[in-house]
Amino acid sequence: MKQENSLTIEQLNRLIYRKDFVLQELKKRPLTYYHRVCWYYNELNEEVRKFIDNYIKKSENVESIISGVLQRFNRDCKNTNSEKFIIYTTLAETLYNLELTNVQDINEIKHELEKFSTEDITDEQLTEEEQDELSERINLILTKLNS
Repeated sequence: MKQENSLTIEQLNRLIYRKDFVLQELKKRPLTYYHRVCWYYNELNEEVRKFIDNYIKKSENVESIISGVLQRFNRDCKNTNSEKFIIYTTLAETLYNLELTNVQDINEIKHELEKFSTEDITDEQLTEEEQDELSERINLILTKLNS
C-alpha cells in the first residue's frame, strides 16, 4: 500500500519527538560565530577607535564625527544589539577622552546608551564576562557624560 503526502499518527509522533530531541541537543551546544561575519568584542572596540583616530587626522570637521562613525559602522549597528552598543560605547568613551563632548549628536548617543539593558544582549555573541564589561563601561560613560 502506497502512502502519499500523509503520515500516520505514530509516524507524526515519532517525527515530533525527533524534532524536539534535535532542538534540545542544539540548545546544549555552545554558540560559535563565523569570524568573517561577526566582530569580536575587543576587535570591534579597536576598529572603532582606529576609525575615530583616522577620522580626526583626516578631517577638519570634528563636528560631524558621530555621523561619520555611525555611517561607517551602520551595518554593524544593525547586525546585533551587542555590536551596536559596543560601537556607541566606544564612540562615547573616545569622544569623552578627547574632550569632544559638545559635538553634534552626542545627546543621541547618550540617549541610545540609556536604553541599554543586559537582557538585550544576553543571547548574542558576547561572553558573560564581555556582557558584564560592556554594561560597566556604559554605566561609567553615562555617569561621566551626565556630570
